[in-house]
Amino acid sequence: MDQDSLGKQAVQVGGEGNLKVYAKPLDDGSLAVGLFNAGATNATVTANWSDLKLTGKPRVRNLWLQKDLGIFNDKFEAAVAPHGVVLICISLVDGSN
Repeated sequence: MDQDSLGKQAVQVGGEGNLKVYAKPLDDGSLAVGLFNAGATNATVTANWSDLKLTGKPRVRNLWLQKDLGIFNDKFEAAVAPHGVVLICISLVDGSN
């Protein structure tokens, strides 16, 4: 992600307290999104499409697992280990914007 030719920095787009969501646009039109848990216990972190300025049903891929997770309505939630991160890529499905 740090070598994406668009060169944009990630910014916080959601979360509160120990739970944070950061996103950065990528050159191909998709978004890299990190779901962070700075707490000491497992937690569910949510990336809301409204916070990311997305509509429709974006496709989500777990970048570290290199696994497509599917198409989601309104948000994506992940269980994140203590002091952990889940890194996803969100791409728009035809007809979404």
